[in-house]
Amino acid sequence: MSAVAPLHSRVLRDLLEDHELIRRYLRLLERAVAADVVAHADADLLERLRRFVEDFIDAVHHVKEDVIFFHEVVARHVAPESRLQETLDEHEVGFLHADGMRMAILDRRPGWRTAYAWNAMGLVRTIRHHLEREESDLFPAFDAAIGVSFDEIVTAQIERKLGDVDVARKESRDELIDLARILRIEEEREGEER
Repeated sequence: MSAVAPLHSRVLRDLLEDHELIRRYLRLLERAVAADVVAHADADLLERLRRFVEDFIDAVHHVKEDVIFFHEVVARHVAPESRLQETLDEHEVGFLHADGMRMAILDRRPGWRTAYAWNAMGLVRTIRHHLEREESDLFPAFDAAIGVSFDEIVTAQIERKLGDVDVARKESRDELIDLARILRIEEEREGEER
């Protein structure tokens, strides 16, 4: 994780917690490719590994970040929509890589495992860069500009839309632990990153 000054916003701190779980996923995905697991693993297991993008990143994290938080940032004139466009474009590139992984599994043409691995590493690079940029640029700027009432409004919207996000985060963390065990990939200790 990049060196981020402590954030005051509860919502931004929650998004940072998501980022840590996403980094854990990226390390697992990267290690699965590096250990040549992709070359031998069952297609259903590779699909399960890919599904984290849809099940957590898209269904939980991006609902909080894009649908609710960024929407309110623009609606309340904290930042213009153009300030968020690069972030939203990076989200799209990440999903194109995840979709490439899915298509490789569905096609199962000669070379599909190579296509899966190529898209997996593209996803890792894209999301890592994206997280670093959000944490070093966007989040500190937003943290300085938003107040307690903004935070309360966004937190209430997130809870209304998603319920208890800690449960979703725990379920996703448990899934990553299970995948690491099945793939026989040793997880790094908390705070350790390659």
